Formats: sequence, structure tokens, C-alpha cells
Amino acid sequence: MYTNSFVVGYYRKRVDANTMQYFLEISSLLGTENSIDDTEEKATLIANALEETYGKEVELSCEKSCSRVLEMLIHASDTNQVVSFLHRASPNFPIISMDASGSHVAEALLKAAAILLHDSDGGAAWFKTLNEGLQLICRVIQHIYNFFVKSTFILKAIVSLNQLSLKYLARFQYVGERARDMMCSCYGSHVIRSLLSLLTGVKLEESSKKYGGRLTNRPDRLSHMQKLESIQKQGKFIFPDLFQLLAEKLLEAAKRNTLQLCKDPFASPVLQVSMLEQKY
Repeated sequence: MYTNSFVVGYYRKRVDANTMQYFLEISSLLGTENSIDDTEEKATLIANALEETYGKEVELSCEKSCSRVLEMLIHASDTNQVVSFLHRASPNFPIISMDASGSHVAEALLKAAAILLHDSDGGAAWFKTLNEGLQLICRVIQHIYNFFVKSTFILKAIVSLNQLSLKYLARFQYVGERARDMMCSCYGSHVIRSLLSLLTGVKLEESSKKYGGRLTNRPDRLSHMQKLESIQKQGKFIFPDLFQLLAEKLLEAAKRNTLQLCKDPFASPVLQVSMLEQKY
């Protein structure tokens, strides 16, 4: 089983004490026991809290206490706030997705986006921003894989010319295997499946039994796959081009270790969904 070299190699900023205290206070104000009754006051509180997340999406999402507050904020946010946060988080979505705390924030965002899509005809003003955010997420994953392929080719050429030690090449190759890291991550795997499902149009909250909103057992996965296949046959994918792009790149990334990944408990479900676009 792979380890998450992508996350291990990324050094995120720590949440400072003042910011931590601020979000703990937000948590107490939004909690069920001390919830604010005044709608306008609550909306202002949420807007101010989300403003504090600008430029800090990764560190807040990946900090255990703050991530829980972010989940609360996402569930309580309006349409534009959800779409804006997803768009801002999209460049670092793989990092957030493969973190134990961040993955919950990533899935909360995808579920909120799925609800928006099902309640809209696609002509809303925010749809363009959401589409751009999802495109960026897919491109980030795509570029991760492209970086691995191109960098490995260049390093092989350097090794042949300069007789560099192969151990450095192996080390660099490993750092580049980030798309596979996402599939094999016990956290990232669930997020990728949620993302693929969102791109198809399957309603996330209906397609999985809740354990942090994730698919937890084989019967649920089979039911989920049947819904995906049904939508695929009807040609009703919401983002067919993005689904195809992401699925193809995930399958490409799996080529070198297909058998091993098919047996991997986290990568296998991702590959099953990714192969949908190849089946029909």
C-alpha cells in the first residue's frame, strides 16, 4: 500500500493562536446549545468567519478543531459562499483531500455543491464559478500526473548521461506518484469518488450511507455504481468532459501498477468509477 508522499512532502503553515481562538468562539456561537436565533446576526457571523479563511484554506481545513468549524460554516453558508470557498480551495484540493481532517471539509464542499446543482437548472450566475473551480481541481490532479511523467523522462535522460545514482531517480519518481497517492489514501479515495459522483450528477447524500458521508460497505458501493451506470447510459452526466478528463488521468496513473491497485481497498473503488467512461 502506498503512503502519501504528496502530503508528507507538503509543509503547511500552522494556525496561529489568535485564529484558533477565533474559530473556537465561532464554533461555540454556531453550536446547537448556543446557536444564534437572529437570522441577520447569524448571516453576518458566517460571512465574517468565511472572510477570515481567505488565504488560509489549507491550514484551517487540515487543523482538526478548525476543520469542524469549517464544516459547520459550509452547511450554514449560502450558495455564493459555498461556491467561493470551493473555488478558493481548488488549487490545493489534493492536499486538503488527503488529510484526516481536511478530507471532511472537502467532502462537505462537494456535498454542498451537489445540492446546489440539483436545486438549479444550470443557468444560475454562480454556476460559472463552480464550473471553474471543478475544472481547476481536475487540472490540478491532471498536472500532478503530467509532472510525474515529464520529470521522470528528464531524469532518466540525466541518469544515462551523467551516471547519477539510481536511488535519486527512484526517490524522485516516488515523490511524483501523487495521483496514485490520492487513490490509495484512505481519505483521498473517498473524496475522489465523491468528486467523480458530483461530475456525473449522482446526489451524494442519497448515494452513500453516512459515516462522515462516505461509502462504508460493499452493498452501498454496488448501489452507488448502479446509479452511476444508469446516468451514464442515459447520457445525463452534468460535467461529462470533466468526468472523462479526470477518469482518464486516474486510469493513466494506475497503468504501472494496475494489478496492485485493483487489489487496494481504497484505489479499487476509484478505478471502478473511473472505468465507467470506458464501458459504453
